[in-house]
Amino acid sequence: MGGFEGGDEAGFWDEIPQGRSERYHETLPKLSISVDETTLLCFNAAPTESFSVVCCDQAVPPNNLLFLAYTTLYKQTQDDDLLDFFCEHQVAITTDKQSFEALDDQAVVASFVDLTNDVCQLLLDEHEKSEIIEEVLNHH
Repeated sequence: MGGFEGGDEAGFWDEIPQGRSERYHETLPKLSISVDETTLLCFNAAPTESFSVVCCDQAVPPNNLLFLAYTTLYKQTQDDDLLDFFCEHQVAITTDKQSFEALDDQAVVASFVDLTNDVCQLLLDEHEKSEIIEEVLNHH
């Protein structure tokens, strides 16, 4: 019997695939979040050598706001699963060009931090996420 009350006769919780942390789950949470009425932020499976962002089908320079959010999250958590995840996924912002130019920086950063926290299971509470968002916006 393993895992949780009620049993785990199949041993599902006893086996962790090789190379995965103890926080690994067989099913991933959602990989997208709405930033506003016209904008969707997604994590698309796409092997990359480093953190990358595309918007309106164009690559975004690496010194962008989301890169700063990514590096701040890593600095705060020191979670190598975060690095691994973004070597396997690309950040994509789906919107029209006019809406992209009008995007609120805080909404974009908050959406990225929330989605990353959920997907990578960083277990950050609301206060920690707020501090990270504030740090990113203050350094941008």
